[in-house]
Amino acid sequence: MNRFESKQTEAELVNSLRCIFSVTEYSSISKEDVISEVEKFNKKGDGRVYLFWSETKNGIIAVLYDTETPREAQKVILINVINTPQNIDISFGNYYCKVFNDDLRILPIQEQHTENWISLRQTQFRRAMAKFSAFSTEPMIRWIQVIENSLSLKYENEPFTFCIFMTKQKEWIQSPLGKSFVSFSEHIPF
Repeated sequence: MNRFESKQTEAELVNSLRCIFSVTEYSSISKEDVISEVEKFNKKGDGRVYLFWSETKNGIIAVLYDTETPREAQKVILINVINTPQNIDISFGNYYCKVFNDDLRILPIQEQHTENWISLRQTQFRRAMAKFSAFSTEPMIRWIQVIENSLSLKYENEPFTFCIFMTKQKEWIQSPLGKSFVSFSEHIPF
């Protein structure tokens, strides 16, 4: 089965988008219902659209493309959210869906290369951030990797939680936390 046709793939995409949007529910809709909106966005010259806000459906539309050339919209997901998202969230969501679609193109068959798919899934947000950001994301990606790696660590055989705050003024965080504040050994520039 092609991965883009799978309900599991649809659920994986929406679960990831929950990190960006306040999703209440989602459903597959016919591509004919929104094909005119998809084509309108694709003709704007910004490249292929993968996610956008639909005024007519009052929800977010995420598009999965098939793996053939030329790629056509094959699956359309209507995502209902609590609040109308901001343009910057839609823009980042579009980049994320582009990365997701690119991974579908690389590994289109669901029964094959499961380990590779899992590896790609783990890096999708990092790659979307790199495409979206106007600045170098290398320091941020390094910190995300450190955080992800440290989640499996334990202190005196007990798991622990932590918060990382990023601020321009260290004192804003350090003063209220007092002795609970633990500084990194060296400053990490952004």
